[in-house]
Amino acid sequence: YCPWITYETATAKTTTTAKTSTSSNVKYFKKYTGKSGSIVDALNAIGEQSSYSYRKKVAAANGISGYKGTAAQNTKMLNLLKQGKLVKE
Repeated sequence: YCPWITYETATAKTTTTAKTSTSSNVKYFKKYTGKSGSIVDALNAIGEQSSYSYRKKVAAANGISGYKGTAAQNTKMLNLLKQGKLVKE
């Protein structure tokens, strides 16, 4: 028992540690730095697959359910790719 550590601090620290260990297994696509507004072109530019079926899997891995290839869905994935935060399927 450490009197200077509050219960909330210990809980927050445990939660942070759990999130860190879980996210360490996540793999991201290489960051896209080009100018294209197309997720297909961007994936091709970094040497990745860009087929509809593959994009559907990538979308699901990034919390985009019911992927239909809409402009909004593709833009969301492209923005994540540009930030280096698009999770691989």
